[in-house]
Amino acid sequence: MVKKGNEKITLKHLNTKIWYRLIKVLFILAIIAVLIFSEGVFIGKKLDKTNYEKSSIICNIGNKNEFHDKTLAKEIENFKDWRYISKNDTEIAKNLKTKIINKCSISDKKTELYLEKMITFNLVKNNFTDFERNDWLTIFIIFLSVLLFEETIRRLFYYIILREFFPNKK
Repeated sequence: MVKKGNEKITLKHLNTKIWYRLIKVLFILAIIAVLIFSEGVFIGKKLDKTNYEKSSIICNIGNKNEFHDKTLAKEIENFKDWRYISKNDTEIAKNLKTKIINKCSISDKKTELYLEKMITFNLVKNNFTDFERNDWLTIFIIFLSVLLFEETIRRLFYYIILREFFPNKK
């Protein structure tokens, strides 16, 4: 404990100071803000991803089926300009067109020219029910990390002010 004149500075003494109480309030608000931000970033990134297992491709012509194909859904999502796939002559577009034509059993060559109008894609984003055990574990670890960091900062503050890591409450 640090001495102030003849008396020692304690936590009880610090609690009587308005600047100390203000620091505590700001510290608590900062912890809450960091927790909300860090958890929000993780959850936001997880919810923004496409769930390829639930995504589907619907053939409006040909065999008129709805099918789930994870790899094809990924390729479609990565293909930036689906609206113009019929007019696109790149190798990626040709491979994608061939896969879709085969899946939908399209035999009419004219239909291939308007493929984007004949196929419906249902790319589904994740929701909270899609979170797995590892995701919840990650959220818990982020929470514990922030609390551990907070406790470390608090103890360092006590050491700087009171010259003790674990001061008495009296």
